[in-house]
Amino acid sequence: MRSFEFPIAAVFGDEGLQRYGADFLKPVWPGDTLTAELTVTAVNFDGSVEVDISTTDQHGTLVLRGTAAGRLASD
Repeated sequence: MRSFEFPIAAVFGDEGLQRYGADFLKPVWPGDTLTAELTVTAVNFDGSVEVDISTTDQHGTLVLRGTAAGRLASD
């Protein structure tokens, strides 16, 4: 099972995340289908990026909103 942070880990890798904060706006339940969307809001001079995070349930209801910042994962 993957936690809701999976998209963040995929973007920033294991050590790249510098800041993360989120608020649940509505309850989520076992069996819900969640879709996370990350939008890049800034690319900084030091190479880090900032993103807005929004997560909706299967009904399109916004259930989580947050922000994160860090260095992108390299493959």
